Amino acid sequence: MDDQILIVERNEACRKLLVYLLHARGLRPIAVRDTSAALAALADATPTLVLLDLVLSDPTGIAFVGRLSELGIPAIAVTGCAMVGDRTRALDAGCIGYIAKPIDTRTFVNLVMSEMRGRPVPG
Repeated sequence: MDDQILIVERNEACRKLLVYLLHARGLRPIAVRDTSAALAALADATPTLVLLDLVLSDPTGIAFVGRLSELGIPAIAVTGCAMVGDRTRALDAGCIGYIAKPIDTRTFVNLVMSEMRGRPVPG
């Protein structure tokens, strides 16, 4: 998965949209629907970045962020969890960025690319 972005998104339509947007800009996304599939993908290789929904189960999105942190893999939350405190909770869990859904398709890839270049993603 060298230079690939792993997308962990339970919603199929959103998963397809994220893949489309990233692929259209020359990035190499791979998408899975849950953390179990993500763990299997991580057994094969290490992505450059993980984009994940926080509303996942077994392990939860927040717990999965902890696992990614242990592996040294940066993660950005791309999530519908947009209540007061959700951004802080994601960042406290180890996410390096937070993008609330619905995403802005005009700026989404630029946010992801800026993170891949080592600049923080604005919330």
